[in-house]
Amino acid sequence: MPPNSAQLLWVFTGVNGRIGREVYWLAWIVVHAVSVAILSATVVVSVDPQTSAVQIDPTTGMMPLIAVISVPFQIVIGVKRLHDLNASGFFAIAIFFPMLNILVTILLGIMPGKPGPNRFGDRADVIPVVPPAGS
Repeated sequence: MPPNSAQLLWVFTGVNGRIGREVYWLAWIVVHAVSVAILSATVVVSVDPQTSAVQIDPTTGMMPLIAVISVPFQIVIGVKRLHDLNASGFFAIAIFFPMLNILVTILLGIMPGKPGPNRFGDRADVIPVVPPAGS
């Protein structure tokens, strides 16, 4: 069954629930593809009239903006993937450490989640049901 808009929105927002490996990789690809698309749209191509040399100048001023926009989404999908492993989302801070972030990304993408319910939800890739207030 294809996901609906509420499910897609849930994957990228909030830290409640769990996501499996497939959804993790798909979400990771979407975040990075959007980042690359924005950066690509800001590249300036110019031709030197004297030498006819083509110069490609990425506007590096966009890099911090892309980071500020993409990092929260990376944290959210990392936390939800950690929840599927029955681990604290606190470990998602590893994305801030060079080289460790690569290792953590790969490990989160290949380690199978814990089967059955855990403290973060009944199963992966399902929007968690929040009990009504006062229950």
